Amino acid sequence: MTKKDERILNDARAMLDRQSEELDDVVLARLRAARMRATEVADHRSDTGSWFGSAVGAGSSLALTKMMGGLVAASLVFAVAVTVWIANPVVPRNNLEDLEILAASESPEFYQDLDFYLWLETRATRAG
Repeated sequence: MTKKDERILNDARAMLDRQSEELDDVVLARLRAARMRATEVADHRSDTGSWFGSAVGAGSSLALTKMMGGLVAASLVFAVAVTVWIANPVVPRNNLEDLEILAASESPEFYQDLDFYLWLETRATRAG
């Protein structure tokens, strides 16, 4: 810090000290009361906080309850999702039809109208 900065800091400190000495008793009493309330709140928060109070915020039991409720809800959703996933596994469909098409001796043009031929076959079995 330079000498000029130190001089400005000392002047400001002296001016604030002079102004604080000139405060009346009512203002001083209000300042003391506000200071006491602030320290009581800070002491209360540090007393009720838990080992992870900084994660909860103020460390209040309400915030802790909300966080635990959220964890329980997330666990239940995860358990249901895993149960549904295990109960209905994704089974790949049988691709033997595709292999038959690739291995067949017919030309690919035959398979272009395959839906028509399948429809024709079902119609013929119904009629006959």
